[in-house]
Amino acid sequence: MGHGGFAVASRTFVRVNVLLLPLSAVAGVGSLHVEFRLLGLFEVGERGRRVELPRGKERTLLAVLLLHANEPVSTDRLVEELWGQQQPENAAKAVQVYVSRLRKSVGPDRLQTTPAGYLLRVEQGELDSEQFEQLARDGHDALGNGDSAAALRFHTQALALWRGPALADFQFEPFAQSEVRRLEELRTATTADLIDARLAHGEVEAVIGELETLLRENPLWERPRGQLILALYRAGRQGDALEIYRKTRALLADELGIEPSPELQALERAILNHDKTLATPASAARQVIARRRRGGLLLVVGGVVLLLAAIAATIALTRGGAAAQVVAVLPNSVVVIDPRTNGVLADTPVGNTPTTVVAWAESIWVLNSNEQTVSRIDPRTRAVVRLIPATMSASDIAAGAGALWVAGRKQTLAKIDPKAPLNASTLALSDPQSAISAGSVGRVAAAGRAVWATSPSGIWRIEPTPRRQFAIAGGSCCGPIAIGLGSIWAAHEFSLERLNASSGASEAHIALPFAGSSMAIGTDGVWVGDQLTDRVWFVDPKKNALDVSIQVGQHPSAIAIGAGAAWVASADGTVTRIDRNTHRVTKTIVIGGTPSGIAVGAGLIWVAVD
Repeated sequence: MGHGGFAVASRTFVRVNVLLLPLSAVAGVGSLHVEFRLLGLFEVGERGRRVELPRGKERTLLAVLLLHANEPVSTDRLVEELWGQQQPENAAKAVQVYVSRLRKSVGPDRLQTTPAGYLLRVEQGELDSEQFEQLARDGHDALGNGDSAAALRFHTQALALWRGPALADFQFEPFAQSEVRRLEELRTATTADLIDARLAHGEVEAVIGELETLLRENPLWERPRGQLILALYRAGRQGDALEIYRKTRALLADELGIEPSPELQALERAILNHDKTLATPASAARQVIARRRRGGLLLVVGGVVLLLAAIAATIALTRGGAAAQVVAVLPNSVVVIDPRTNGVLADTPVGNTPTTVVAWAESIWVLNSNEQTVSRIDPRTRAVVRLIPATMSASDIAAGAGALWVAGRKQTLAKIDPKAPLNASTLALSDPQSAISAGSVGRVAAAGRAVWATSPSGIWRIEPTPRRQFAIAGGSCCGPIAIGLGSIWAAHEFSLERLNASSGASEAHIALPFAGSSMAIGTDGVWVGDQLTDRVWFVDPKKNALDVSIQVGQHPSAIAIGAGAAWVASADGTVTRIDRNTHRVTKTIVIGGTPSGIAVGAGLIWVAVD
């Protein structure tokens, strides 16, 4: 599509048929080198092969232990991380059982019992986040020493380790929050260091367009503004460089009531004085590092800014032995697919880390989860017409009951009125009559007059008018929730629950051999994604049973029904089109990036790409 990108940080991914192995086959006593991957979906690999991980709480337990690798974690701490305030009576015993099962997978030498708790042993070089941090440090040091070539190499290698948001399948879990924030902040700083390295290496013209794109997505971030001003000056565009400074000063004054940083002001004076050091890449690089160590230029407004190393990530995939087309898309965008031709029409930049996409009220709505905003897209122009603060830690959005609803992590829902979407108003989920509160809201669905939300205290049904709400018995729900076929469908750890849409009473429990990661309802049945086996399962609502499974892309993340098909977005950069009558794959569309949400609206397919 012709978009420029950070060419040095581009990464090519190859889709292969992955051989699944039990973890014990590669991680026992005297084990081979194992790769623990946190920079994306949680994975374990060995020699290019993805290792089969345990499911449910055992998988979560392994992730918690990995975040505390090589240090003991007490049973009490593990109980708190696994269940929070909704702890079962036999929680400590359950942890012992999970540990015993994990030992059979990882080997007794890997998972040890110490007086202070359980310890997961991880060798040097086995954890991708540690590799990333070491490469980022090496690049930072090289840049400070004026070695721009080495800095380019280290930063490119560091950013190439990322496969999506940190701990993508746990990013909304309380136990992962601090580590996710820490890693994403390091990722942002490393991306900015990469641009400094490219400037110091003399890649002036190449970075100008990329920085302009970066600023459109993050207008209040000062550091890339300084980088753009410097790049324009070195390209012989002194007037343009000073104009960017003037616009920066006006923007900061209007939005925040502040002046540009002393570093930016010094840069403007240096340009006006034709300071010779500005034209010397190595000298300028050393100055940038020195300024950053004294306080830096980083100003982030609206939460943690997530940046991919490649503005135009090139994704090459193979399926069935034949190479698929190569497509370049902007990260943090919504890709538009024409269902008549299965071709990619455009990509629209949105906020940072777009996840859920909803088509509603003649608009396309996108949740930018880490930025905590909602982008509203006009489907006719395919442009963002408004960016709306979500005013909470948002995890999901849904449309219905007269509004767009944003699920929050602090016992709240946010309501966005499509007629006046300037801000989101907050609805607290608590029952003053019974002192029941919902806790963190994970997923949300809406239809008719009611909004349904999942939380540790149960599945809630909320009637916004006159703001009556009550909890539905049936326990907490860990997965997606959807409305259709006269029922509410909620995915639990290894089952799919069917609830009566009027009373909320449980009508059926359908056993699943997996934990549902995504779900969509069609007129014919329920479609549920399985990230462990890379399949989508069709549930027959007449039989309340699984009917058929369809192989799709790696790690299916979202499903949408419409335009005569079921559409499945997968983390390997593909969208799979499935015929709803035959349940056969009719097309695999390569879009690149890491798709995380999908919707059908205005006759088009809209895919959120991180």
